Amino acid sequence: MKIFYLICVWLLAPVLLLANAAAPGFRSAGGTGTFSLLYPDDSAKYRHIQMVREKVSIDIYKGYAVVKGEYWMYNHADSSFSIRVGYPLNASYSLNDNSRYETSIFFDALYSLHAFSNRVQQAIISEPVTHPTNEHDQNNWYVWNNRFEAKDTTYIEVYFIVNTNQATISKGYNKDKTNGFIYVLETGATWKQPIIQGEIRIRLLDGLDLDDIRGMAPGNVFSTFGNMMLTRFNNLTPGPDDNIILAYGERQKNLDFASVIQQKEKLFNAVHQFSMLTVDNDRLQSHTFKDPYIVQSFGGGFFTSLLMLLAIWGVPLLILLIVIFAIYSFMKRRRQSNQA
Repeated sequence: MKIFYLICVWLLAPVLLLANAAAPGFRSAGGTGTFSLLYPDDSAKYRHIQMVREKVSIDIYKGYAVVKGEYWMYNHADSSFSIRVGYPLNASYSLNDNSRYETSIFFDALYSLHAFSNRVQQAIISEPVTHPTNEHDQNNWYVWNNRFEAKDTTYIEVYFIVNTNQATISKGYNKDKTNGFIYVLETGATWKQPIIQGEIRIRLLDGLDLDDIRGMAPGNVFSTFGNMMLTRFNNLTPGPDDNIILAYGERQKNLDFASVIQQKEKLFNAVHQFSMLTVDNDRLQSHTFKDPYIVQSFGGGFFTSLLMLLAIWGVPLLILLIVIFAIYSFMKRRRQSNQA
C-alpha cells in the first residue's frame, strides 16, 4: 500500500508546484515617474540639468488616477540646448535591490499626456518610438523636444490619466484584485543630483477615504488631513525605496474608461486646483500605512490553479490511479493465494 501512496504523491506533486509558480508581487498597477532622457547622444547635456524642485499632485478615483507633475529644471551649463525627453510606456521595478517582491508598473495605461515648457504646450510624439541604439527597445516612449536656457530655470508641467483598475497583489497561492498606483520617484535620479526640494500630495476622491487604502510604501513618510496625504523631502537622490506604491479599494467591474478620458479637461482642471491648494501644516497628522504587498484573501489562487489543472489532467489521472489500484489489488490477491 505504501507504494500506491508514493505513486499518488509523485503524480500530484507537479500540480501543487505549478499552482505556486508565480512569484509574490504587485503587478499591472497604473503609474508613472519623472520624465527622463531618451537618447544616449544627449547624455552629455542632461547631466548639466538639475531638478531644483519637484511637485506632484495626484487625484485618486475608483479605477483611475489623474496626475499633475511640476518640475523646475535648472541648466548649469554656459550654453542653451534642446534635448528629447519623455515617459516610458512599460517597465518593471523592485521595491529595493534585495526585495522578495516583483513590482510591475503598467505604463501603457498612460492617457491624454499633455506637456508644457514655460507654460507653452509641447508637441508630443503620440506614437511610441524606436530607441536609436537598441533595436529591441521599441514602442516604449512618448517623447517631446525640450529647450533649456543657459543658467536659467525651465518650468515643466505634465498632465495625464492612468488606469489603476488592473492591479493584482499575489503571494504564494493567494491573489487579490485591487486598484494600484505607483509613482517611480527614482526616475528623477537620471538628472544632476540631488533633487533640492520635493513634494508629493495625494487626494482621495469618488467616495474614497483613508479606510480604503489597503497599503502604501513607504508606509511612514506621509502625513494626512481628511482625504489628503502629503510628503515633502529635501536634497534627495531618490532610489527604489523612495518609490510611492499605493494599493486601494476594489477592482471596478464595470469601469467605462473611455468616458473617463472624455472628461480629461474637467479632471485636469480639478487636479490643477488641488495643486494650488495651500496646505495648513498645523492640521497635518502623521500616519503609518500597512504594507501594500499584503494579500487579504487566502486560498483562492491555490484552489483556482488546482481546479484548472484537474480539469485538464483529472480524467487521465483518475484512469491511471484506477489502473494502478487494480494492479495492486490483483497482486495482493495473488500473493494471498500463493500463501494459502
